[in-house]
Amino acid sequence: MPKSSKKKPYSPVLTYALNKPWFDMIKSGVKTEEYREIKTSYINRFLEMQDLMADYRAAGSPDDRDMAVANAISTGKWKKYLRKFTKLVLTLGYPSKTDSSRRLEFDEPSIRIGQGKPEWGAEPGVDYFVITWKDA
Repeated sequence: MPKSSKKKPYSPVLTYALNKPWFDMIKSGVKTEEYREIKTSYINRFLEMQDLMADYRAAGSPDDRDMAVANAISTGKWKKYLRKFTKLVLTLGYPSKTDSSRRLEFDEPSIRIGQGKPEWGAEPGVDYFVITWKDA
C-alpha cells in the first residue's frame, strides 16, 4: 500500500526541568506562566523554520535565517509558524516518569511573545517566549 503524502501533525510534548522555587510556585498555582529566551534553540523548538524560510524566500527576500526570524517576530507573522503542542510537562529536576510528586502536566500550552513578570524570573524590559497553560 502506498504511503500517504500527507504531513503528519506535529503534536509534541514540551518538557522543561525547573528549579525548586519556580516549580513550587507553579504547583501551588501562584506562577501561571514560564519564560524562555528568544534565542536560536527555542526558535527552532517552537517554530516551523522550514516553512518560515520557504515563505521568506518565496517573497523574494534574501536567504538569511536571522533576518527571516526578526521579520516574522517584528510583524507578528511568527504565529503562523508556531508549532502546536499538546502537553507541557514541568519537572523538579530530572525525575523518573513515575515520580508524580516532581512532575506537573498541563494540556494545550500556548506560547506568545511578550514581557514577563520580574517576580517570576523575567528581566524587566526583555521580550520572551511566554508559555501559559490551562489549569490542571
